[in-house]
Amino acid sequence: MLTRRLAIMAVLIYCFLISSCLSNVRQNTTPHIESDTNLVILAASSLTDAFTELKNLFEEKYPRTNILLNFAGTPTLLTQLDLSSSADLFASADEYHISLAQEKGIILASNTTKFATNKLTLITPASSKVVRELHDISNPNTKIILALKNVPLGRYSHASLELMGHLNNSDLDFTRRVLKNVVSQETAARQVLAKIMIGEADAGIVYITDATKRHPTHLNMIMIPDEANVTAIYSIGIVTNARNHKIDHAQQFIDFIVSNKGQDILRRHGFGKVQQNQ
Repeated sequence: MLTRRLAIMAVLIYCFLISSCLSNVRQNTTPHIESDTNLVILAASSLTDAFTELKNLFEEKYPRTNILLNFAGTPTLLTQLDLSSSADLFASADEYHISLAQEKGIILASNTTKFATNKLTLITPASSKVVRELHDISNPNTKIILALKNVPLGRYSHASLELMGHLNNSDLDFTRRVLKNVVSQETAARQVLAKIMIGEADAGIVYITDATKRHPTHLNMIMIPDEANVTAIYSIGIVTNARNHKIDHAQQFIDFIVSNKGQDILRRHGFGKVQQNQ
């Protein structure tokens, strides 16, 4: 009788051990499936076309990452971040606002990357004959639209106007006359573009990337000479309050836009490549 009980117990113990082993095998061989990640990117409005294409290609390469894009003027985006807006990446149209974000502790200096450059151009409505050359924007009663000076495009535009004055036979009064003609100042680059396209003014200064695709159907372009032009440098940084599991995804996006493929896309949209001395 005792022998029979011992035999039954041995069988039960054996079955238990086999069951445990099979359970462990199932647990170890079940593939780990990551949940989808939503990556929120706040980007300057002049990046709209390029970043939309970059987003689509990035999501094809990393199908479990969904990118949510929010475009606006750079200062507006920084204000959103300052008010605890939920975001993972901040793409600025200048270095000043990236530095400001670092000072505020919104992004870390070690997490910033310069990734593109841009230039300025003068634009006029397609049917307008008021402004035919650069110097015409200083003529009396000419209506000009610029970006606000606290916006990257506005600061670049004012710097360019100062340089234009030196080109025009050292016409130091040139900038003052142009600024007197300003009828509207906008908070984002795309707003300047839109208002000129619908004829609200005779001319405006925008990024060349915004103007090229819409010329000559919707507007005219008057090129600003290199001696009077300025270079806009775009930077992107990882937000400090980005969750740990998102930081790797954010870095993947940065790596993608500075890769050969990403730079090709930016170049097709008119952006330049950042040089080592910039």
